[in-house]
Amino acid sequence: MILSVILGAPVSAAEVAADAAAAERADENPVILVMGDSISAAYGIQREQGWVYLLQQRLQENNLPWRVVNASISGETTGGGLARLPQALDA
Repeated sequence: MILSVILGAPVSAAEVAADAAAAERADENPVILVMGDSISAAYGIQREQGWVYLLQQRLQENNLPWRVVNASISGETTGGGLARLPQALDA
């Protein structure tokens, strides 16, 4: 399984397409793990309005094989995310 972790860093469309193409060649479904704070967790808004959900929808619309896993927690800190990262990667 190919795994990308987004920690607030921008990723170009070319990088996503290259990773998706590599995953297809390997017959694997790549996973994007999002670990963030309230913005990524869609705190205070409908889940369907959050950027992580919208990202999954856009990937599906473009027939890209990526699956987005949202492990965001409202109020998360960098230290907290780092502490949770090994368990999130195992899951």
